Amino acid sequence: MSGITSSSVSSSVVHPYLDMLPPGVGPKLEILKHLDIPDLVKIAKTSREWEELAYHNVVWLEIARKISLPVEADFALGTIAPGEMRNRVIQFMATLKEEIRAIRYGEQIGKFDNLANQGLSIHLINKIQKYVKAIQIMIIKFRTLDGHDHFEAGTTVEEDIESAENFPEWFNSNLPQIDLKDRFDFSYTGISFLPSEIGDLKNLQMILIRDTRLSTDDPVLQKLKARGVEINTTSR
Repeated sequence: MSGITSSSVSSSVVHPYLDMLPPGVGPKLEILKHLDIPDLVKIAKTSREWEELAYHNVVWLEIARKISLPVEADFALGTIAPGEMRNRVIQFMATLKEEIRAIRYGEQIGKFDNLANQGLSIHLINKIQKYVKAIQIMIIKFRTLDGHDHFEAGTTVEEDIESAENFPEWFNSNLPQIDLKDRFDFSYTGISFLPSEIGDLKNLQMILIRDTRLSTDDPVLQKLKARGVEINTTSR
């Protein structure tokens, strides 16, 4: 039974395995750790006992790891209440929704909604994370190159993600033009991070970040500030 995984126990056949599990909570949790969110939801509906097991923090810690949610320290300290790990995963999804809406680009929000409406799964959460990052990367590309936002219409989520993953190559190929500028305006874009390449520009004197989700603790902003670049949060 230790070889059961989310691929071998599909959503259509997961229930017959419940009565075959070995006795004791530990072995049950060990098997549940290998399942995806839709399977856990189905198991949780079978009984109160299985609801507690399927939503156990140990099980959802594994999910948190697979979506790169930083909860290890709290879990190790024992500061997470029973069932809270699942709530943190769900809240993480809500945070991603807030982030994409802060960016405020209609077609991209529509693509995000289409993804989110497919239901919650590890693969989907990871894909949504990549997509949220991809949209921000594309905005940063536009603003550093010519100061305007001009998303290509009709692209797929996969094409947008691939474009963002090619950002370092794009940046290096356009570096002579980008590095001529002494001022970038990212205001009103809702971005929450800056690529490390921005921190290496030699002629940059000012960055405007009004109405973004950028923290003043952002490592790239900190690097630029230490170099004397003005970080303007109030005006254009």
